Amino acid sequence: MFYVAQFRPATPSFDSSLPYFSLIAGALGAMASVFGKWGLDPEAMKQLLHKTRIEPVLSSPPMLLLARSACVGMMLLCNIAMTSFFVRSLHQSGSLLATVINTSINFVATGLAGHIFFKEALSLLWWSGAVVTLAGVVLLGSCSPTGATRKKGAEKMEESYVQEMKPRYQLRKRTR
Repeated sequence: MFYVAQFRPATPSFDSSLPYFSLIAGALGAMASVFGKWGLDPEAMKQLLHKTRIEPVLSSPPMLLLARSACVGMMLLCNIAMTSFFVRSLHQSGSLLATVINTSINFVATGLAGHIFFKEALSLLWWSGAVVTLAGVVLLGSCSPTGATRKKGAEKMEESYVQEMKPRYQLRKRTR
C-alpha cells in the first residue's frame, strides 16, 4: 500500500501552500556561505573587523582566531538549520519544487549577500540570470500540484498498480 507523508504545521494560521520552508532553507544556505567566507578567509574577516570598528579589540591573533572560529561555528549552525528546513520543505511541497526553490533562492541570496557584505560586483548578465531564475520558480510554483492533488495522484497510481498486478498474481496462482 502506498502512503503519502504530509507535514502538518504547528500553527493553524500557517498557509502550507506557500513554500516557506524552501525559501528559509535557501536563505540559510546563503548565510552559511557568508559565515564560511568570514571564517575561512582571513582577508574577509579583516575587512569585516575594519568596517565594524572593533579591529583594535580583535586584532590580536588569539582574538582573531576566536572570531573566525565563531564564524565557522555559525556556518555549521546555518547548514544544520538549512538541512532541517529543506527536509521540511520536501514534505511540504514535494522534491522537485523544494529543490528548485531552495537552489534558486540560495543562488540569488548568495549573490546579493556577496554584493552587500563583500562589495562583489554583479553584472547585468548576473541580474538577468537572477530574474529569469526567479521567474522560473514563480512559474513552477504556480503550476505545481497542491497536497490534495498529490494525494489523489498517489491514490490513482496505487489503483493502477493494483489493477496491473492483479492479473499477474492470478496467473501465477493458477499455474501452481
